[in-house]
Amino acid sequence: MLRPVPIPPLLPFSIAVFGITTPASLFLIGTGASIPIVTTKRTAVRDNHCSAPRARMLGGREGTVLFKVVLPSALPSIFTASGSASASPGTA
Repeated sequence: MLRPVPIPPLLPFSIAVFGITTPASLFLIGTGASIPIVTTKRTAVRDNHCSAPRARMLGGREGTVLFKVVLPSALPSIFTASGSASASPGTA
């Protein structure tokens, strides 16, 4: 299971791999922000368990159900996760 990784344990790894440069800081910010975004998006799509089977029962194909039912119902949670994680990377 993915969980947010605190920034301090990644700091020595980042310095060893990238040195003290801009890519090191981008790596730390990206790592701190991406894991909460991914876990919240996965949860938002997984929690949509009522609408997708009903759409498939009515004849919807997988792609149609994904883009017309699952994704639109998960968008509020996805935007909330993206906004909160980008506002406070490493602490979300």
